[in-house]
Amino acid sequence: MRLIDADYFKTQITAAATEINMASAGMAFCKIIDAQPTACDMKKVLEELKFLKRYNMELVSEYDEQGKQHFMELAEAKVDAYKKGN
Repeated sequence: MRLIDADYFKTQITAAATEINMASAGMAFCKIIDAQPTACDMKKVLEELKFLKRYNMELVSEYDEQGKQHFMELAEAKVDAYKKGN
């Protein structure tokens, strides 16, 4: 499975269908696309990230200063990885 830009895909379908005089077929395909479920529930992802943040902050409180520094570096690396994934 992969994520796509459904709006861009619908624009391409509409243009192609109009070009071959089948605009109604293009509209039908766009309705099928709109009816598809979302592959990623962003609300659920954000809730999980908030939970992990709270959990990690609780863990940090148990470390000495050197451990906290190491833990924060790992956390920053995770944040960078999430940002690059978007």
